[in-house]
Amino acid sequence: MRICLADEEISLELLELKHAEALFRLTDENREQLGQWLFWANDTKVAGDSAAFIRSTLQAFAEGKTLAAAIMVRGELAGVIDYHAIVPAHGRAEIGYWLGQAHQGQGIMTRACRAFIGYGWSGMNLNRIVIMADVENAASRAIPERLGFTLEGVMREWEIKESGKRDMALYSILRSEWAED
Repeated sequence: MRICLADEEISLELLELKHAEALFRLTDENREQLGQWLFWANDTKVAGDSAAFIRSTLQAFAEGKTLAAAIMVRGELAGVIDYHAIVPAHGRAEIGYWLGQAHQGQGIMTRACRAFIGYGWSGMNLNRIVIMADVENAASRAIPERLGFTLEGVMREWEIKESGKRDMALYSILRSEWAED
């Protein structure tokens, strides 16, 4: 199910079981890079792990708690973007994202985020969107900065990973602040 089009080469589709094999391959090919920032990457050992993840996102989607989308670039799975921590009563949600290395540095994530944010305003009636990124993950932090989000602060020792306690930069944008292109 297509959620939205970012442009002529990028579309966002509801993450479904049909994506499980490609998602596992992409995770496996990018495990080292992903593992620096995302705890789940090293725990995804077989395609069944990706399928289980997708089933959990579909269940959470049915409950209105998340919306996970496959980032499709010219028909190929390139990464994932999702809304989580959705609170409809307050019109807020958090975006998370990752992209395979082969697709990085081409503006794909910025374009995907821009489209997903637009869907959040129009399709989900959101008022506030948050993005959190490890303070040392410059590439991930560049996305909200490029899109006009406000850095609200740093959540000290927000996550505990094998590499130690990690600080997270907290960015937000309000619907009234969003500048459409």
